[in-house]
Amino acid sequence: MNTEFDLRDGGERRTETRYTTTKHIDSVDIRALKVDVWKLEHYTYPDSIRMFVRVLDTNGHVVTNMAAPYARPDAPNYFPRLVETVGTRKYKRTIGIENFRVREYGDKDSIPTYIALAIDYSGSMKFVREYIAEGTKMFVGMKRPCDFVS
Repeated sequence: MNTEFDLRDGGERRTETRYTTTKHIDSVDIRALKVDVWKLEHYTYPDSIRMFVRVLDTNGHVVTNMAAPYARPDAPNYFPRLVETVGTRKYKRTIGIENFRVREYGDKDSIPTYIALAIDYSGSMKFVREYIAEGTKMFVGMKRPCDFVS
């Protein structure tokens, strides 16, 4: 994982990508996975740093069930080591982080969202009603099992 962050800028990327589909770890080629570090929280440094990562397959699906509490009890450790590179140029060195934990967050951790949808079907919308219907279907289709739409 060769991702560099400058903690002076808050540790969070400024671009946003939305991932809406997932794949179980058992259904992907684990040799072709990509790690996307999208945020670092360093507020309690030097005691701890929280690193937020997404694991993606070659098609951009978020890979799930890789760590507790979602991983199978007999699953291999997909996160066996963590290293930090400090310094620059000739003063650069790599340090192995011995004490770290990996916790996966998923649907069971989600807080339900209650959505009320108001759709404008007035005369001024006459020529775009087809797009309104398509957009509404897409929006409602992104609802998670724990969400509610009225």
